[in-house]
Amino acid sequence: MHNLSQRIMQHLLNGYSVIVIGRTDRVNKCGNQSSFLTKSQLAKLKNLKRKSDKVNYIYSHALVNLFYQYLLTCELTDLVYQYTSYKKPYIENAYNIRFNISHTEGCCVVAFSMVDIGVDVENITRQIDFKDIIDCYFNVHEALYISDNPYHFFQCWVAKEAYLKCIGTGLMEGLDYVEVQKRSGNHFIIYNNKDTTKSIVRMEDIDSKFILGISMMEVPK
Repeated sequence: MHNLSQRIMQHLLNGYSVIVIGRTDRVNKCGNQSSFLTKSQLAKLKNLKRKSDKVNYIYSHALVNLFYQYLLTCELTDLVYQYTSYKKPYIENAYNIRFNISHTEGCCVVAFSMVDIGVDVENITRQIDFKDIIDCYFNVHEALYISDNPYHFFQCWVAKEAYLKCIGTGLMEGLDYVEVQKRSGNHFIIYNNKDTTKSIVRMEDIDSKFILGISMMEVPK
């Protein structure tokens, strides 16, 4: 993990954002959890019931903890998590490096960046009744794009969530005022009807089983 933290930092200093993907469906055991998680994280871990949720939580939060221990040259007990008004966590540091976490059954993703970043990953093999969700949170244009296609639904959902996590408001605060439009290839444009801005969300397929959205507030040209 020390070598991974070192590599992450090198990429960040070179001006890149870093996305770490963990295929937790391939993990059999989690090791000594207390060595990598804070006391409050261990308490939260106990409340998780499903094994996949536990594995995702351990791996994603352990990676964040170990990276910031490396960055700050401190012990686990010295890490101080702070939270925005929308409960988005961050750890103060001289480089202003941010992080964001997402997970779904079988996969977790951790993003590090020197700019605001949001990621969302979903398992597209899940069976989900999305028609009621479309009626509540998607406009006419989005509904036409989705139609009865589950993959299109996951594309739009992931794009919205990645963007909302990037700007820090959280999912429930903004689903109804952001609009998704497919641009070309794996890029989607997000229109924010609240402040009339637009951003790009990059979409990536992972092994034909997961879809990942990455938002860094890029403005289309």
